[in-house]
Amino acid sequence: MGQLSSKFKILEKNWRKLKRLHPIPIDLERITLIREKDLEYLSSPENLKLLILELGLNDDGLEELPESLYPYCGQGLHIWQYPIQFSKYLADLSKLKINSYLEIGIRHGGTFITTVEYLNKFHPIEFAVGIDIMPCPSMAEYNKINDNVEFVRLNTQTSQFQEFLDNSKQFDLVLIDANHEEAECRHEFMTVKDKANIVVFHDIENIDFPGVKKVWNEVKKLNEYHCFEYIDQYEGIGPYMGIGMAIKKNG
Repeated sequence: MGQLSSKFKILEKNWRKLKRLHPIPIDLERITLIREKDLEYLSSPENLKLLILELGLNDDGLEELPESLYPYCGQGLHIWQYPIQFSKYLADLSKLKINSYLEIGIRHGGTFITTVEYLNKFHPIEFAVGIDIMPCPSMAEYNKINDNVEFVRLNTQTSQFQEFLDNSKQFDLVLIDANHEEAECRHEFMTVKDKANIVVFHDIENIDFPGVKKVWNEVKKLNEYHCFEYIDQYEGIGPYMGIGMAIKKNG
């Protein structure tokens, strides 16, 4: 009974959070902060931690962030990531040749746009797609700046998602960051795994989303991937967020 009560409280907290999530436009001028940096600067995780703060963090879930980051929240690109995790992840991605990208669950678009702009500095991104069940007004504006990107509004738990993938080319990189319940997350992975050379999960270490961690642990046991984790935490809170990257061994 105790476990059921605890799970219900987590679900209730997450639903309350979702109810207050309304799409907002983001400050696309901040992408010049990426475009003006040279490759040496962008290859350093320490530099990237500072750059991510300059780009601006999301403020939808302040309880997941240390107070030291509050001055950077609610502005810029509204990136919903821990800089200490996202910086190391991006730096490792820069060493790979990635020409195509799919992000499932883009929220305001901050992580998507940052990833595309960052990778484009190292290898041209030929096409990138962001998917969300909610509208994302900034993606139309970003498309005017970068016509290699597309936003698709759909529910990943429906046949429409499978149809989208059937009509798509192979993706070098796919980030799963939409449904955080176990069954839904597993469904998204199983649907994209044959279309992706690299599959990434967000929130693998988030105390509020044990289902994501369970799916991630299943992926690590498949023996089909080289797996890497970015789970550094800020002292005194969490654990929250966490990035898991699975690279196909025959990819």
